[in-house]
Amino acid sequence: MASVWNLAVIAAVVSVTQAYVPYDLLHDHKCDDGSTCPDADVCCPYGGGSGGFMCCQSAGPGVSANATCCDGGCCTAGEQCCSDDQGGTCCLLQSTYCVPKNPQYTYPARCCPRWTIGCGVGTVGCCDPANPWQISNAVNAGGHLHAKAVGVGGAAATATASSLFSTPEADELVAYVLFVTYSTLHALTVDIGSGHVLNKVPVDYDNNDESTREFCWDKDKEVFYAFDNNFTAPVPPAGRPLILSTINPKTGAVTRRIYPQIVNFPTGYSYVDGAGVVIVATEGPDSYDFWTITPSTGQAGQVATIARGSGEDSPGFYSGYHRAATPNASVVFRLGHLIVSSQTTPGLGVTQLGNNASLDRSSSRWETNVALAPNHGFYQTLHLVTTNSSSSRLKTAKADCPSQGSSQSDPLSTASSVPTAAASLLAPPTKKTAFPLLPSSTCHCFAHRA
Repeated sequence: MASVWNLAVIAAVVSVTQAYVPYDLLHDHKCDDGSTCPDADVCCPYGGGSGGFMCCQSAGPGVSANATCCDGGCCTAGEQCCSDDQGGTCCLLQSTYCVPKNPQYTYPARCCPRWTIGCGVGTVGCCDPANPWQISNAVNAGGHLHAKAVGVGGAAATATASSLFSTPEADELVAYVLFVTYSTLHALTVDIGSGHVLNKVPVDYDNNDESTREFCWDKDKEVFYAFDNNFTAPVPPAGRPLILSTINPKTGAVTRRIYPQIVNFPTGYSYVDGAGVVIVATEGPDSYDFWTITPSTGQAGQVATIARGSGEDSPGFYSGYHRAATPNASVVFRLGHLIVSSQTTPGLGVTQLGNNASLDRSSSRWETNVALAPNHGFYQTLHLVTTNSSSSRLKTAKADCPSQGSSQSDPLSTASSVPTAAASLLAPPTKKTAFPLLPSSTCHCFAHRA
């Protein structure tokens, strides 16, 4: 019996010893410099020309397979190596993509958010076609926003992540704010009158440790919408399906719905007030598909296909990056620059949508006749204001929006009819202009940079 007991102890000791063999002692294959790495790992050369190699772990607890070497380091399967003759970095596949170095610009190879393009302006060389303003050194040195429009049930957001909206109840003016803190998205409920934070909750939404683009606001249901694809999985034969995340800013709860019939990256989205639908555009290699989605029911229907055209000077090239729509969901707008890569030819993109039966009726054009206030740069935001709606923050402004084909003063220049608080935030153009593209019951509200 004693001998059997001794054998059991010895076996146990051997088992424990094997379990705790240090990871770096389990060498299975040699790198070019003679060092060894486990067979599951990749030999990656150190940067700086040292001649040494490192083991890039491609399998193990919490580590994805298929790691790749990247300029003195390694990228996991959830990343993509982005490098040039000056160095490299790893881009997160879900939220970014690699923009190669362009000798025409001063920027190196870089990771740009998926909703941006590689460009030759700004501090990082990533430009959002849906946003007229790109962060630049000149702005950081002293530029500032001259006006900021924050509306009850309106839409205002920063270029990084925060989306600010307020409830339509006049006696309970609160703002819901989404913002990123490190790796977590949070939602705040803020009393507009006092600035007090009434509620703060984490949001069950994976921001991949990165800033996000602005979220779409549904003022009727008081929820945010985010539109994504899954870039960490292989591409399905039909394309990556659209994922709609509905975010409740009061609780932080998120519900998700997949639309298999809607594929490719969602570039544009506009909520249609009162209609309960969102117009979403997805980007294909040669065109954009426009869809109306009813989040409450999951219904979706295609309403337009717009060809991108031959280059950036084509009105349809970035038409899918819209952020505002008319109340009848027939027209969407993109405020920004026709040539996004150089931030030139500012104006307003106007895309006419069709319907399920007549997609060929859709078209896009670029309007440059957008008046500017003296001594100010181009506008920063575009929000549709329905003047006959009691939920509009500008409900006391005169309903004198230019009707089709007319030339009148901008409706917001009648500041005497706007409450003091609102008038102090809005700096409208003073020149007369014509907006034949707008129905007579709607206006467009701009904020611009001094």
